[in-house]
Amino acid sequence: PDVAKEGNLDILEVGCGPGNVTTLLLNRLRVCERPFKAVKILSTDFSESMLDLAKKRLQDVPRDPAITVELKKMDACDLGSLKTGTYDRLISNLCYMLVPDHK
Repeated sequence: PDVAKEGNLDILEVGCGPGNVTTLLLNRLRVCERPFKAVKILSTDFSESMLDLAKKRLQDVPRDPAITVELKKMDACDLGSLKTGTYDRLISNLCYMLVPDHK
């Protein structure tokens, strides 16, 4: 979809780990000029301990009220519970190499 026309941006982050990229993304979105009214980020990871670290890290990040983040335990090999076509952007860092048989 045309994000500027729709006014909303939905981002799926697969393998968020301790929230490094999530933090960078939030900081960038907060200060950039953007053509959207609201941003929803779903940051996923298979590890509860990584999600706990991400939650702690994100507590200190200044927030724009138009940007929301949800942390969710999810297997990168099983994203079937997500509705197809829901996300405008997909981001992932250092996750692909951990996926079995990622040829």
